[in-house]
Amino acid sequence: MGVDITFFAEQCLPSGEWAIVGELVSNADYFPDDPDSANEPELVPPSLDIPRCSPLFAILANVNNSRTAEPYESIAQPRGIPDDATSETRAWFSAWESAFAASWLTLNEIDNFNWNRVTQQYGNVDSRAAHLFENNPLGFPFDKWPSGLQVSYSVSPTDTGNARWRATNAESAGFKWFREMLVPYENLDMVRFIFWFDH
Repeated sequence: MGVDITFFAEQCLPSGEWAIVGELVSNADYFPDDPDSANEPELVPPSLDIPRCSPLFAILANVNNSRTAEPYESIAQPRGIPDDATSETRAWFSAWESAFAASWLTLNEIDNFNWNRVTQQYGNVDSRAAHLFENNPLGFPFDKWPSGLQVSYSVSPTDTGNARWRATNAESAGFKWFREMLVPYENLDMVRFIFWFDH
C-alpha cells in the first residue's frame, strides 16, 4: 500500500497566533449526510499536490526509509502537530483516522539539509538497459536510456538486482520540483510547513 502526504503552510501573525497561509478549500471527504464523515471539517487548508516519493518522505520525517541500501538521513524525526497549531489544522488532522508521522519544518530547515549527499542505490531494470549500470554511475542514466525503451525500474535494499547507481539526495527525492513548489512562501515571515502521511 502506498504512502501519501498532506502538506500545507501556517504563518505566525504579529499577535503570536498562527494562521493558515491561503484560503481554506472544500474538503473532498466532507459529506454532511454520511455518518462516517461526521468528524470531517467542511473546509480545510490548501495542501500542496506532492506525488508519492519515498526518498522525499524519508528525508522529511524518516517515513518509508527502508527501501534503499542505506537509510536516508532525515531533516528531523516526526515532531507531531504543534501545540499552537491553528484550529483548522488540528480539526483536519483529528478527522484523518489513517494519518501518521505528523510533523512540521521551516523553509530554512529544508534548505539547509545536505541535499548533495550521495547514497548507493540498488534495483532492477529491463535487461536491455542493464549495461548502463556496470560502472555504478553517479546519477540515474536517463539520458543514455535505449531509444524506444520505457524508463522503468524498481529499488531494492540489497545488491540482488541487475542495476546499481549512486545518486544525490536531491536527485533521489526530486528536490528540484519540490523546492519549486515552496517558492511562493519565500517572502513570508515566520512560516512553517505542517504535514502528515497516510496509507
